[in-house]
Amino acid sequence: MPRYHFNLEDGESVLDPEGTELPNLTVARSEAVRMAGRLLEDNPASIWAQGDWRMVVTDDAGVVLFTLSIAAMEAAENAAANDRR
Repeated sequence: MPRYHFNLEDGESVLDPEGTELPNLTVARSEAVRMAGRLLEDNPASIWAQGDWRMVVTDDAGVVLFTLSIAAMEAAENAAANDRR
């Protein structure tokens, strides 16, 4: 069974050295989305603090298979109002 590594990049790289064995790429894609959801659910403020982050999924050889990118951007009006507070 192939092993997939779910590496995070949010200004810093957090590597997944062990990886996870999954049956195929379709399952790995679903797992990446679920994992991203859990990370955001556990710390929702992190996306606003960082602005964006990526999950780069590789195989055991380090070949990038896909990237899941998540970005948060506040509207200019809201950012200006927050700066005045």
